Parts: sequence; C-alpha cells; structure tokens
Amino acid sequence: IRLRIAEAMSGFVLDWMRTAQIDLAVVYREITDQGLATVHLLDEELVFFAPADVGSVPGLDALPLPPVGGNLPLAALSSVPLVLPGEAHGLRELINQEACAAGVCLQVGIEVDAYSNIKQLVVTGFGCSVLPLNAIRSEIDQGLVRFWRISAPSIRRSVHLASSVERPATNATAAVHALVQEVLREKVQTGGWLGATLPSSDKAAATDPAQGVQAQGSTRATQGRPRDRSGERRSPPRHQCYTVAQPDPQSVPCPPSCPPRGTPIARSAAWPIVSAPPVRSCARC
Repeated sequence: IRLRIAEAMSGFVLDWMRTAQIDLAVVYREITDQGLATVHLLDEELVFFAPADVGSVPGLDALPLPPVGGNLPLAALSSVPLVLPGEAHGLRELINQEACAAGVCLQVGIEVDAYSNIKQLVVTGFGCSVLPLNAIRSEIDQGLVRFWRISAPSIRRSVHLASSVERPATNATAAVHALVQEVLREKVQTGGWLGATLPSSDKAAATDPAQGVQAQGSTRATQGRPRDRSGERRSPPRHQCYTVAQPDPQSVPCPPSCPPRGTPIARSAAWPIVSAPPVRSCARC
C-alpha cells in the first residue's frame, strides 16, 4: 500500500473528497453530505495558553489566574489579546460559537491559520491563544508556554474519519480505514493524544470499516465470494449482510431484521467490503 498524505483546512479536504482526489479524510466536524459517511473517532479538549512570562502580555497579569492546568472561565479571555485562526477556519468558528453562546466578546488581535505560527507568536509575547491541548504538547514540555483548561463552558471538538459512499472502495482503502481507527483509539487510550477522549459509543465497541488519504496497492475486491489463502472461495458468514458490486442472481432478499436501504450495512473482517453501486443481499445457510 502506498500512501499520499496532504494537509489543509477541512473545507479544502472535503472538496478533494467530493472530486475523488483522496479516499479518506480526517476532519474536525461531522459531515452531512449525502455522498460522504463519517466515523466519530474522538473528542479533543481546547485550552487557553500564554507565554511562560505572563507579564509580557497586556492584561494577562491582572487576571486571577489559577495554577497551571487549572480551570479558567471563558469570560476571563475577553480581557486578553488573542492570536487565533481566521474567520473561515473551523477552529475559529467553534471558538466564536462557544463565546457567543456564553455572551463573551473576544479580543482577536492577530489572525493566522497555521498552528506553528500561532504558537510562535504566543511564545514571543504577542498574545495568548486557544488550541487543542495536544497541539501545544511540545511547548508545554519545553516550558515555553503555560496553559489553563477553559470552563463555563469547556470547549471540545470532535474528530471524524470521512469516506465516500458513492465510489468503489479498494482493499487498500478499507485496510487503511480500519488501521486509522485502531491507531487513533490506541493513542487516546495510552495518553498519546493529550486531552482526547473516545466517544461514549466507542469505549466498549469498535466501529465498522468504511473509506479519505489516497491508498493504492491491492487490487479491488472481486465480485462474488472472496478467496482464502489457498485460493478457494470462502462462504460469507451465516446471516451476514454485505454489499456486492452487482446483483447476484442467486441472492435472496434481505430478512426483515436488515436495516432499511440507505443505512450502514453490518460488515465483518471475514467478508470484506465490495462496493458500489451498492446492492444489498443476505447470505443464508
């Protein structure tokens, strides 16, 4: 499998998805496009941070700051000059929504989209900022910044894995889709992604594979039953709903227990996804 990874704001990434330039995308909001499906991977915490020398930012030393890592009300940020992404950035939209809902007017002195530039401006005393805790991990470890958790209300954003439901998925894409979920869940569980938590529905159960990142390498799944290592055709799991590339004359209608057309179909590792245009069938004994 060969991977080509590109980084951009969510709007651009979703355009790439719609025009089939990429297979999988990690985005920071839920997608409502009919042609795209998303898996909720995790939620991450946004924190307020300032330079190690708090006296270098006007108005910051006047705040009753709690100990580093403590809770700071969102309203307290209104008296501090901020360095934030531009209005079109998804993170800025989220911060603005939470501030407006809380009746807080933020003072944005500098707008810059790149996290690296935001952090550098904060470190050198041009203001403070709000970013995901994991994004400033290195600066915290180096003692370059201090951070406080935002409260009343707290601000969290969700991370989703998006895929197309209108294009055939290769075996490579399905494998990368499953691996991304596995790796990110492991990072959350082991503390590798600071400030992140798993969705409540994911803490006990894993989610199904789907399709963003451009993945190449294996051939497309073949129509009909998949082969095992010996080359023999394998039967699908008993009563396992699946998707086939074209109607199978031998297939029988799905039983009433199958979900209605247009909802995700249950899949298993034993019966990989073959896709589009999706035709639903159910294997029986």
